[in-house]
Amino acid sequence: MFREVIVIACAICWQMSVSVADTLSYNITENRPSHTVIANIIRDAKLDAKHSADVIRQLRFTFSDVPESVKDLFSIDITTGILRTAIKIDRDAICASKASCTKQLAIQVQPITYFEIIKVSVTINDLNDNAPLFAKDKVSLSLTEASVSGTLLSLPTANDPDSPIFGVKEYKLESNADVFSLKVSHDKAVSLELRKKLDREETDRYLLTLVAYDTADPPHSGSVAVEVVVTDVNDNNPIFERDTYNISVFENVTKSTKIVRVKASDPDLGLNGEVQYAFDPETKAAYGDLFEISNSGEVYVIGILDHETEAVHLLTVTARDLGTNSIPVMAKVIVNVLDLNDNAPVIKINNELTQNGQVQISEFAEEGTFVAHLTVRDLDSGPGGEFECSLNDTHFKLQQLTSTDFKLISASMFDREMMSSYDVRFSCSDKGVPSQSSSKIFTVNIVDENDNRPVFVETSYKVTVQENAPLGTFVVRVQATDADTGANAVIVYALETKMHGYLSIDPVSGNITTLMKFDFERTKQVEFLVTASNRNKREFNVTTRVFIEILDADDEKPVFTETCYRFTVKENAPVNTSVGRVTAADTDSGLYNWFEFSIPSTQDNAHLFQVNASTGEVFARGSFDREKVEAYEVRVIARGLAPLHLSSSVRVVVKILDENDNTPVIDYPNVYNSTVSVSSHTPVGHVIIHILCHDDDIDDNAKLTYTFSPESGKGYFAIDHDSGLVTIAKEVKHIKYEQFELGLHVQDNGHVPKTATMTFFITVDNSLVFAASSGDTSEIARNNLTIVIVIASVSGLLALVLIIAILVFVRRQKTGKDTSSDSDKDRTSSVKSLVGRGYDQAPPGYSTQGLGGYANGGTGFTNYALHRSSALDNSDADFSHVQLQQSYDDEVFVGDPRGPPEIPPRHASLGPQSNRRSARNKPLPQSPKQNGHSPQRKEDMDSTFSGDNTTDSGHGSNDGESEAPKSPSHVTQPPSIPHNDTPRQETSHPPPVIRTIDVPPGPQCGRSISLSVRKPALPQRIPSHSSDTADMYRHPFNYHPTGMKLDPANGASSMYSSRDNHVQFAMGNDDSFVDADGHRRVRLASQV
Repeated sequence: MFREVIVIACAICWQMSVSVADTLSYNITENRPSHTVIANIIRDAKLDAKHSADVIRQLRFTFSDVPESVKDLFSIDITTGILRTAIKIDRDAICASKASCTKQLAIQVQPITYFEIIKVSVTINDLNDNAPLFAKDKVSLSLTEASVSGTLLSLPTANDPDSPIFGVKEYKLESNADVFSLKVSHDKAVSLELRKKLDREETDRYLLTLVAYDTADPPHSGSVAVEVVVTDVNDNNPIFERDTYNISVFENVTKSTKIVRVKASDPDLGLNGEVQYAFDPETKAAYGDLFEISNSGEVYVIGILDHETEAVHLLTVTARDLGTNSIPVMAKVIVNVLDLNDNAPVIKINNELTQNGQVQISEFAEEGTFVAHLTVRDLDSGPGGEFECSLNDTHFKLQQLTSTDFKLISASMFDREMMSSYDVRFSCSDKGVPSQSSSKIFTVNIVDENDNRPVFVETSYKVTVQENAPLGTFVVRVQATDADTGANAVIVYALETKMHGYLSIDPVSGNITTLMKFDFERTKQVEFLVTASNRNKREFNVTTRVFIEILDADDEKPVFTETCYRFTVKENAPVNTSVGRVTAADTDSGLYNWFEFSIPSTQDNAHLFQVNASTGEVFARGSFDREKVEAYEVRVIARGLAPLHLSSSVRVVVKILDENDNTPVIDYPNVYNSTVSVSSHTPVGHVIIHILCHDDDIDDNAKLTYTFSPESGKGYFAIDHDSGLVTIAKEVKHIKYEQFELGLHVQDNGHVPKTATMTFFITVDNSLVFAASSGDTSEIARNNLTIVIVIASVSGLLALVLIIAILVFVRRQKTGKDTSSDSDKDRTSSVKSLVGRGYDQAPPGYSTQGLGGYANGGTGFTNYALHRSSALDNSDADFSHVQLQQSYDDEVFVGDPRGPPEIPPRHASLGPQSNRRSARNKPLPQSPKQNGHSPQRKEDMDSTFSGDNTTDSGHGSNDGESEAPKSPSHVTQPPSIPHNDTPRQETSHPPPVIRTIDVPPGPQCGRSISLSVRKPALPQRIPSHSSDTADMYRHPFNYHPTGMKLDPANGASSMYSSRDNHVQFAMGNDDSFVDADGHRRVRLASQV
């Protein structure tokens, strides 16, 4: 690069010198191509010696305070500092005819850490590239024939835009006649001089050519045609007193001031001798705005003269008389504008180094940091152009870079939070007389840095929130302030991580809102931290603590401590006897947990009991007779006293305890039949009569003891104390005929026993024949006959049921075989749910099998159908894994009543197997009036679900006490379910099974039951089906819960299902499905 610069510089006659003011001076010849290298500022200003290579790479170069007309001529590379021409410079266009053409540049070096101003002077050297040029191509002059020799006619001068050294050097006159000669004065004025007397009659005009030559070799030239017309009247021309007038005026001369008067004389008389003055056209065009001349030759100033703009004005004045054919003559007026100290120093701030025109400095800046670049200009010359400058603020100081450039630097440290800005006065005064001064006041803004932590307005926040307030409820606004400004004062708020999901905070405003509903009964107070951060450049974090007190609302109803209360009271107890106490709790606080007990008067038994509103103690309002009613049920309500009056109820069962208030009653013998006849041949020990008694009391009060009065029957007869059987105590063969009186005493086992007595007679007759198998009329014979008849009837009924079952089984097998070939085409049929006693329409190709179960919480009886695709391998069926799963942790496996199927061990171990075969021969329970959707009677339920056939789910109760769960394999075969005659293929899976789950007594309405049916995966031999049943066959035994429905007879309030094999329904409020023990049952089934 350096060698290239040298070559170019030599080619364009380049040279550089450094003045005493450290100005870099360069010369460049005009007309060089654009981008011609002028200088290397880094090298020439010795920046490479002043800074390291790393710093040099950071330096940036730009023009500073340079007029746009100069900027258009040059360019500087911002990174390399190479100064070049921006265009092809035509010196004659920017400095026409001037002896010197120099342009001043100021180059600023950045960044501000290394800021300095480098002055550059570029002189543009002229080339002789222009020829002299006359303003017109032809001029006409007139001259009278009476003109004497030596008369001068003014000729136009040629203009050459080149510098004077390349300007017009000489003029020559080209003519065929020797009448005229050329005269050029020392100030380059050109005149035509008459050498011979003219004779108009001989020649009336002359054609001449004036040629101007410059200094080139060969010289450039320009010419103008000159026509001289000879006239015959006006003999004399005006003559100026002086060819040149040289005057001086101060630049502050006022307008309309006369600065000179020119004078020319004409010896002619009259109009021929009257002279008028004017500026020639060139002068008028150039200076017509500054000067004017009167007809009498007075020159006036009409504009503002400025020495600094133009120090010398060259005017051309013409004078001509008013006669005919007047010939004008010319004179020069040189006006020198004298300098005065009329300019005050002009102060400018380099806005290129400011932020949007604002002077600023960081509050972190160290002393000596650059603040601003100031330039001062005074257009006056001499002492008036010299100045001194100062500051009024000690926080800053000046460094003078050049005679006109200053650098403002910091002289102290700053703290924006204490003083955000400074108003600085920069003043300059020149040395002229009188002295001119100026000042500039500018503001230095202190740039904020993130040096302050946010501060919360409150050290902690304590607020309240009502429980159950909706999501998005406003809680509190936390607010912090930051002494910084702008981005440094932007605060972001955040919650402690543990509160995510509970509360949210607007990161900008600090508004905290709820994301959930708070429950006072679970949470009384929430405490957490809120962080405020400012994260610009440096991060500061502060925290504050927020305490939220949850205000209680009346949203909890009183809850009884028991789901059902079982009390006892003795019959015949006096009025207002306490039978027990119900207790409840309300988790609300304050007034919201006040409640009272009551028994609604609309209940059937409300008149029999009353409850203390405060204590919950239940009293009898009358006495009871257990023999009439053994137990009473009543519902006690606990109702809150708060505005919402939330309430709950509980079932109270009062069992009447027996009192020994009944005397045994002897039914047989009696007063109508008090004599028994026996044969004398009756052997000892033979029962001759069974004393029949009853006692309306129960338990020990009804346990009877039978005795005879002493000496009754003379010892021939004995009575069993427990059974009342009377037998022959000793031989009576010897008695022919005798009647014995016996005193019978029947006494109960009460605490205060009661006794019934009577006298009956036994006649021993020898004439009677003893025959145990004969059709005697004894009571024992009649009883035995009744037993035999009953047994025979039951056996016949069971045989009939067995025959019907066999016929149905054979028919199903036959029907299944007939329809097996058509199964595939009907698999896309929708599965209809079981309603009432039978199926509405089972899809062809599916075998059907009822699966029923009793789940706790039910209020009625519901049937569903369990369907299985005939395409599956029947040998893999394992229905022992059907499961009913409840929302109360009750899980029931309905076992195969036939025992484990004959399948591989991998299936045999998946379900419960114990006692499977024990249930095989259990009696078949009946469901009366299923087709009419009638609820089961208590007797039916008791017979169906009694003994081993009932499995407790773990929630069963007996007088309020839980029983241990029974084995899930205790099952009972369900009743057969009627179906339509739609053909279907018979399968080998086991018959349906019924699962019973007892529900503990207590409120059941609205209770949610969730059920699922589960089976092990089978081999995937499943055909594809159409869309309406596609979900059922996507995976082996993927159940289709949408086929499940509730029988309306249940009284269940609602039911819904999902695609995850679960079905759920809510309890109804019909208590007619509750048995006497308080247990509720609902029959459920599913569809596969």
